[in-house]
Amino acid sequence: MRFHQHNSGQRNQELQNRGMKNPLLKPIDRIKVRSAHRRAIESLGVRVLAKAPLRKLAVNTEFGLCYNRIQKNANSTTVLLMDSISGGSLDVEQAKEAASIGVLGRTDISRLNEFLFFVVARNPYSRVLSAFLEKFSKQKFISKYGEFTLDPDGFRAFVRWIDNGGLSKNGHWDLQQKQMCFEPQDYDTVISFENYNAEMRAFLLSAGVPESRINLDDSAAKGTHHKTGASDRLRQFYDAETQRIVQRCFMSDFLSLGYDPDRLD
Repeated sequence: MRFHQHNSGQRNQELQNRGMKNPLLKPIDRIKVRSAHRRAIESLGVRVLAKAPLRKLAVNTEFGLCYNRIQKNANSTTVLLMDSISGGSLDVEQAKEAASIGVLGRTDISRLNEFLFFVVARNPYSRVLSAFLEKFSKQKFISKYGEFTLDPDGFRAFVRWIDNGGLSKNGHWDLQQKQMCFEPQDYDTVISFENYNAEMRAFLLSAGVPESRINLDDSAAKGTHHKTGASDRLRQFYDAETQRIVQRCFMSDFLSLGYDPDRLD
C-alpha cells in the first residue's frame, strides 16, 4: 500500500538518550488515561480527526512510535511487536494495557507530535469475514448479537444484519475510519495488512529499530489465537449479494484506504 519515508534518526537518538528502556511497564489507571487523552488532543491539535481512538494508542517511547490500533488488522500481533522491540515478553493483554497512552508522563505526551504515527489498514472484504469467523465462534458474541452458522449461509445472514443496523455494534467489524485518529495521509506510515511483514520491517528499520530486535515471525506466532485464514477463504464465503452489501456499507474504507471495491481478492 503506502509507505512514507521520513527522517527520524535525530529524534530517535534523542529519545534513546533519555534512558527509556521498555516503555511497557505499569498497569493502567483509568483517571490517568482520561487525563493523558485530554493532553494528547492538546498536543496533536488540528491533526486529530477523531478523538476517541487516541485512548487506544499503543506507544513505544524508546523509538518514538505510536500505533493506532484497529481491531482485526493484526492488532494483537502489532502490540506484541511494539513490546518485543524493546525487549519485552508480555502476553497480548498485558502488552495492550502496558502500551496504553495512560502510562505516558506529561513530557512524552507534550512531544507526541515528534513521534511516528502508524496504522495497519486491511481490505474490508477479508476484515469483515475474519471478524465473523472469529467472533461468532465465541458464546459471548453469540449471546450478545445472535447466532450465525459459520458457513456461507451464516455469513450472508451476518452481512444482512450489518446492513440493517449491525454495522456500528462492534469495532471488530465497524468501519476502520472510525478507529483512526487521523486522515490516512496524515500518518507517517499506513501499513498494508496484506503485505504486513515486508512493510512493517521496512518501517521499523527506518525508525531506527535494530534489525536484530525485529522478530516478526515470533510476534505473529503469539498472535495466532485470532487467526481465521479469511484472506484465503473469500470466494468460499462471498456471493454476489454479500459482496454488494459489504461494498456499499464499507465504501468509505475502500476509497480512503486505497482498496478496489470491485476486486474480491
